Amino acid sequence: MPKRVYGFTTATFYRGRVFAEPLEQRLRRVLGVLVVVPALALLEALVYLKPNLCLQLSSKC
Repeated sequence: MPKRVYGFTTATFYRGRVFAEPLEQRLRRVLGVLVVVPALALLEALVYLKPNLCLQLSSKC
């Protein structure tokens, strides 16, 4: 069974997507494992629940 490690970054909440996306990519590259940044996961969940929110939160939708 693969080892699992959990961490949480509060900086991604107040620094926003501009900080969170590069952080996620860097962690994946350096650690070589799947990384989920909570701030990005929450944004994706909100967009899924309310698609019109996408227009207000990100140009990536």
